[in-house]
Amino acid sequence: MSAFNDVGESAESDPLSIMAAAVPDVPLLPTLVSQSATTIEIAWVEPYDGGTPVTNYKIWWDNASGGLPATFVEKIGSTGNVLTFEIDSGIITDSVYQISVKAVNVIGGSDLSPAITVRAASVPVAPAAPTKNSVVHADATTTAITIDWLAPTYDGGNDVTGYSVYMDDGLGGAFVL
Repeated sequence: MSAFNDVGESAESDPLSIMAAAVPDVPLLPTLVSQSATTIEIAWVEPYDGGTPVTNYKIWWDNASGGLPATFVEKIGSTGNVLTFEIDSGIITDSVYQISVKAVNVIGGSDLSPAITVRAASVPVAPAAPTKNSVVHADATTTAITIDWLAPTYDGGNDVTGYSVYMDDGLGGAFVL
């Protein structure tokens, strides 16, 4: 740019580079933050905004129908820089969900992120019964019984936080230790 008057024209100013705004980049694969029998919380990393701020994120999930991203239904629009979301409606215990995120700015929306597959939480499967072999053993003395068992093959989507051990009292009843 230059300025001019009746005497003449000035030298050119330094150039200004302007990049046209675009839709945001695709968010990376969401991660599972936590879950319960009725909720799934995910998080994602904020993508490049395309040159203008991200105004919201749209969360897409497949309602446990087993669909691919093209058949996902829009679930919510979270605003601003919220980078986590908790789906707390319609979760079916022990169902498998695919969840994807789209970033939106004033220009438009990104493509869907890769989908995370999450199995909604449920109760863990029962651990294997204690047996006496080279891996699992039971030892007894006159005052104590020691047993070992293998952890459940599926924890229900959450860490196992404890075990209830039942023992037959020898009189036809059982009680929790």
